[in-house]
Amino acid sequence: MRWAYSGDRPTSGILNSTRELGGSLGLAILATVAANTTGSATDPTALAHGYTTALRLAAALLATGSIIATLIVPHTAAPSTSHTIHPDTQPAPPMLVRLTKLES
Repeated sequence: MRWAYSGDRPTSGILNSTRELGGSLGLAILATVAANTTGSATDPTALAHGYTTALRLAAALLATGSIIATLIVPHTAAPSTSHTIHPDTQPAPPMLVRLTKLES
């Protein structure tokens, strides 16, 4: 997802919104699966069975997503982060900032 981390503000907002909504939707689906599996029973064994079913579904979705991501994401070498300075170029001079006290 190189485009998601390009530094553009709209893309970053879309990425953050997708993460928030995805987590909320995922939790709602798992809670629904647990509630449907448990039914109207209130004993601890039925509740444990409902949560176990929901957590197994979550584990299966995680494994499936990991396999799909491994197959889809291209395997490329990371770009070089070394910054070389050519002998004919000089670094920019430091900027001086003057702080003044505002008089009221």
